[in-house]
Amino acid sequence: MTLTNLLHRYVSYNFWANKRLADLLSKLPEDFVNQEITSSFPSIRKTILHNYGAEYLWLQRLNGNSPSSFPPAEVAGWSTSEVFENWVKNAADFRDEIRSKDAEYFSEICKYRFLNGTETELLRAEIVQHCMNHSTFHRGQIIMMARQLGLTEIPGTDFSTFCRENP
Repeated sequence: MTLTNLLHRYVSYNFWANKRLADLLSKLPEDFVNQEITSSFPSIRKTILHNYGAEYLWLQRLNGNSPSSFPPAEVAGWSTSEVFENWVKNAADFRDEIRSKDAEYFSEICKYRFLNGTETELLRAEIVQHCMNHSTFHRGQIIMMARQLGLTEIPGTDFSTFCRENP
């Protein structure tokens, strides 16, 4: 498997895992995802919005833009159902964008600015890997928070599960 194929598969996995959690959590009472709990972010909703914002930000950077705010301002007004819908849609947009790219794209340097305006650069492949790894980390936190709030039936979201289910 080439690096390009692996990155294409990894963004497909990210979409699959985000959708799996969104499908589960969207069936629960709104209070569940808004309940405060000790974690990096104080609720499942806020953790999802952070995950959404990071994926959005990195996709913007890959497309040559450097947003100056995180997350996008419109998220503050989203209903809980819009949070889930936009989280999954953004993961689909990221997947579709990256799956349209070839090996040359991934070997290119991407220059961008941090939110504070400092310029920096990374290989496009490293950005994709970082973003997907970051999303996996926060999905793990979401699952931990859901378990602490009493949810016991949570579908697997591991990359190996995705690979077995999507050969």
